[in-house]
Amino acid sequence: MTGLERNSDIVFAASYAPLLMNVANYQGMPNLISFDASQVYPSTSFYTQQLFSVNRGTEYLPSTLPTVKGTLYWSVTRDKSTVIIKIANTGIAAEQMIFELPTISVQSSGTAIVLSGSATASNSPETLNAVMPVTSQIKTGKSFSYAAPAYSVNVLRVMVQ
Repeated sequence: MTGLERNSDIVFAASYAPLLMNVANYQGMPNLISFDASQVYPSTSFYTQQLFSVNRGTEYLPSTLPTVKGTLYWSVTRDKSTVIIKIANTGIAAEQMIFELPTISVQSSGTAIVLSGSATASNSPETLNAVMPVTSQIKTGKSFSYAAPAYSVNVLRVMVQ
C-alpha cells in the first residue's frame, strides 16, 4: 500500500476480495473480516487498510533510505501540520531508522501506531485480539530514530510547522 501512495498520480483504486467469511462455512482464505454468530474477527489486512485510510496526507513528500535491504517499504505524506510516515517491515528482525525532517519546527513528541505479530499470527475465534494496532508516544524532533518491529506496519505522526 505504500506503493499505492507513492504512485497515487497513476493508481486509480485498489480492491480487496473476498471481504467477509463466516467461520462456520468458508471457501477461501484470507478474508478481510471473519465472523460467527457472536463475534467479528478483523484480519491483519483489515487493520492495515484501516491504518492507511485514516492516516492519509494531502501531499506526498519525496523520501529515501540510506540503505534498502528489500524488507522495508515506506511512504511519507503531509496533511497540514502533520507529517505522516508509514513503514512496512516484512523482515524477520526490527529495523532501526533515523529520520531527518527539513522543516522549521518539529514537536518533541509524536504518535506511533504499530500493527505487528509473528509471520503466521491472525485473529480467530481462538485468538480474538492476537494482532491489533497499538498506539504509543514517541520522541521526535528534526532528527529522530525509530525501530520498526519485524513483521509490522507502522504509522508515525509528527507535528511540524
